[in-house]
This record gives sequence, structure tokens and C-alpha cells, in this order.
Amino acid sequence: FLLIRHKSLPLLSDLFLDTGSTPATAAESDTVTTTAMYHVDVPTSWATLLSAPGCKPLGRHILRHPNSSLSLKSTHLPLSDIASRIHRDWTGGTTGTNKGYYITGKLDSTIYRDDCLFTGPDPDMPVRGLRKYLSAAAQLFDSKKSHADLLSIAYREDGGDGRHGTVEVTWKLGGVLMLPWHPEVLPWTGKTTYHLDEEGLIYWHEEEWDISVFRAFVCTLFPGVRGWFEKLGSWGIIV
Repeated sequence: FLLIRHKSLPLLSDLFLDTGSTPATAAESDTVTTTAMYHVDVPTSWATLLSAPGCKPLGRHILRHPNSSLSLKSTHLPLSDIASRIHRDWTGGTTGTNKGYYITGKLDSTIYRDDCLFTGPDPDMPVRGLRKYLSAAAQLFDSKKSHADLLSIAYREDGGDGRHGTVEVTWKLGGVLMLPWHPEVLPWTGKTTYHLDEEGLIYWHEEEWDISVFRAFVCTLFPGVRGWFEKLGSWGIIV
């Protein structure tokens, strides 16, 4: 379980970096012309010596410049374009499969800073770094038995602490976790706010849930108690 959720463990995160995997190129993406690049610091990989069963390499979905360790970034895009890309990340791209990045770990990396901060109720958060977050997301859910539904999306031109704009989505998520006993997570709803910096890149990914962390944790470990929580809810008791 810790290996699957290793985004919170810096040693393991560095241990399973895959510097030998083939990075995505601009030709493989439908992103617009980039106007800036940021250096991706890739430490020496031990992946050739040690590997965890089922662990995918970090950063395999980070778009990079061909024959370079520089990651591509699309800066100063209109906020409406950024919202459209986030919408596509949630709906599974042009196929519209509802297998968005919360399930697959695949998103448009060109609109995120590489040192983006991911916060939320998840005990593993906060997480600093796009690669760490995506690696963990790709290993958490069984993509064949899970779904992520986008309920709404909106943006504010003057939103955020720096007033550089925000995009806010509400969602419904559910499915089967990649744990030995394959627990099914009953659908729950939440909200994610994407905060932009002065270059129009997402520097803060802020997640909120409509259920408590305690309830999510207990129901995952002990699926049989779900009915108990539902009965409490019917009595007006929120746990």
C-alpha cells in the first residue's frame, strides 16, 4: 500500500524514477505552441536495480522537448483555453470516457508548473511536484472499474491570491482501489480549484471532499460499515 501511495515518501519517489523511459514529444500531443520551458531535475535512477511490482515510472506523462530534459510549458494562455484543457483532462480527452487524470494519472502537463503544490484531505497530501502526484494517481484506482465524472467547471479571471485567475471544478469519483483486497469506494463528490501564477501556469491544485477523511478511510478498510454511516446520515448525524 505504501508503495502504491509513495508520493508522500521522498526516498521511494526518487528510488523509482525512470529516467530511461521515452518521454512524450510535442508531436504526440495536441497542445498549442509553447512559449516557455522549465528544467526538470531528474536524479540518478535506481530503477534498473530495484523495482516495485506494478509501480509505473514517475513523469511518464510529462511532455518534454524532444532530445532534452526540459519540460514543455504553455504560458500566458487565455483562461478559457486553460479551462478547456482541464475539462479535457477530466473527461478523458476526445474519447470522453470519464477516465480522467484522477483515475489514469494522465493530464496536460504543459499548463502546470513542475513544482505544483497539491493539497487536499488525503492523508498523503500536501505533495510538491507534478511527477510525484501523477505517479501516485496512476496507481490508486483500477482504471477499468473506476470513474471520475465532471459535474461542473467555471473560471474567474481575478481569482486566487495573486488574482491571476482560477478554474474551479466539481466532480464525482468512485471505483475500485488497487489494494490487495480490491475495496470498492462508493462515489463521493468534491471540488478542485486550480490556481494560476503570473505566467498562467497552475501552481496550486487545491482539492476538497464532501465526506470526512475518517469516513473515507474507515469505509476503505472495512467496507461492511458503509451502511452504518448511511444510517447515521439519515438521522442527521454527519461523520
